[in-house]
Amino acid sequence: MIKTLFDDCSLKSVDFSSCVLTGSNFQHCDLENAVFSQTKLDQVNFLTAYNYTIDPENNLIKKLDFLRKVW
Repeated sequence: MIKTLFDDCSLKSVDFSSCVLTGSNFQHCDLENAVFSQTKLDQVNFLTAYNYTIDPENNLIKKLDFLRKVW
């Protein structure tokens, strides 16, 4: 699933375990209860995605883009 564009998707409860998502973009996607376990997330864009949880100790992560909240 390298360089896949997920655009305005509901990806609730999708299991991305052991997937290679290098260069993918989750644009305006709902990732509620999505599973990321041993997933390769190099250069993945989550800037406009929401409702996701990613454990950095359980995934391969490099240059990930997240929405930065200003408090």
